[in-house]
Amino acid sequence: MTQGLDGTSSSNPSNVPARLYHPRPIQGDPYYEKVVSQTSQQLQRRGYRVQELKYTVRNQTQKAFLVRPEQHKPAPLWLVFGGNAMVSADWLPFCESILSFKDAGVAQPSFLLVDYPGYGDNGGEPSPSSTLEASQQALEQVLRELAESPPQSVNLLGHSLGAAAASQLAAKLARSDTYKLPPGRLVLSSPFLSIDAMAAVIFGFIPPWVLRTLVTHRWNNAEMVPKAALGGWEVSIIHPKLDEIVPVRHGEDAFRVYPGTR
Repeated sequence: MTQGLDGTSSSNPSNVPARLYHPRPIQGDPYYEKVVSQTSQQLQRRGYRVQELKYTVRNQTQKAFLVRPEQHKPAPLWLVFGGNAMVSADWLPFCESILSFKDAGVAQPSFLLVDYPGYGDNGGEPSPSSTLEASQQALEQVLRELAESPPQSVNLLGHSLGAAAASQLAAKLARSDTYKLPPGRLVLSSPFLSIDAMAAVIFGFIPPWVLRTLVTHRWNNAEMVPKAALGGWEVSIIHPKLDEIVPVRHGEDAFRVYPGTR
């Protein structure tokens, strides 16, 4: 018996590629439908609204939740990426909680809660390349939506697998002048150094070259975060000491290695 990359069990290491991702639906799930309905009402009482943005990636429809203030004013924009087995709706209570502590003198931020291809109500299959393409399309769509009052800054928040999705987007944006926006904050929660490093923790008895043949999707914070930091992104790392999936030493190593990390 071995563990999958998300901490679940598997009796066959050859199932690693299939067990790497654990997508969940939103539509038709009573729990998520209740979360979306109730949290939307709570946010509305705070002067916010939740709207669904749609865009297309590789001929597949994608959806994301945009949490935005009713009054359109320039303010920070946060793109938020969840961990494995998470979906965008999981972040709605987080947004409501954050906004309950907002300072009246601070501009009200907007949040774009992104699902990966194959997650939530999205078509397609998750992978580093499809996720990067979807992230860019999501950013372009939200910038069009907020064109009347463009955001002051674009910031990225990612948890676990989402940290890798956020860091690769930040690295891509650091090399692009398409969006005409300065690099903002890149906040990584429970980041792993790389999928190879995570696989080595869980399947330590398997030779590295075997792991590389089993896990072909190259999520790699160790490569992407330095590129993002050198491109001007302000990197912050949050990692609980009792994290049961991603060892805290990954976050500690990242803090020591990545330039400009806080």
